Amino acid sequence: MDAFHFHSGDSKMEDLRKVAADKIFIVHMNDVRKMPREEMRDSDRVIPGKGAIPLKEILTVLLCEKKFPGPLSIGLFNESYWNDDPVKIAKQCKAGMDEVLAEV
Repeated sequence: MDAFHFHSGDSKMEDLRKVAADKIFIVHMNDVRKMPREEMRDSDRVIPGKGAIPLKEILTVLLCEKKFPGPLSIGLFNESYWNDDPVKIAKQCKAGMDEVLAEV
């Protein structure tokens, strides 16, 4: 499951609730700039918690309702991060995820 594709495909929480937890093997966490869905591209992904995807709601369904045990992974394809220090970006991703998870 990928948060970006879930959001850009205009999926609903009801859709996610219909998927059996044992059919989800990994969840790619990311966010996306606020923009029309039809204009979203993989390269528009941003650090979790810094965009328009309802990550709190997605994770509430996955972690609280479905008891999904993980793993959660970061899935960014934004070239603006590529020339930056990877440790810095990893720390920003962890901080963003920690903020989102603290609300779940």
